[in-house]
Amino acid sequence: MRQRGVGGVGVLVNTHLAMNIDSYESLTTRIGRLRLKRCGSVPALTVFVTYAPTSDYDDEEVEAFYVERKNSIRRKITPSTR
Repeated sequence: MRQRGVGGVGVLVNTHLAMNIDSYESLTTRIGRLRLKRCGSVPALTVFVTYAPTSDYDDEEVEAFYVERKNSIRRKITPSTR
């Protein structure tokens, strides 16, 4: 059974900025991507939101998080998405 609002990250956005949201995507339970539209002379912007595991977690879990974060950013900056 899927539960709403359990785990994951989110973004609070000022109401003036909310109209410029292009999309929000949960890439993992710890990584989200907010895309803002171009607004006049201000270019489009992609913001990654992360919730990193603390030192209480196993080293393997921490390392897996950083690998996934790096991969998420690399997918964003490939030439096909510029």
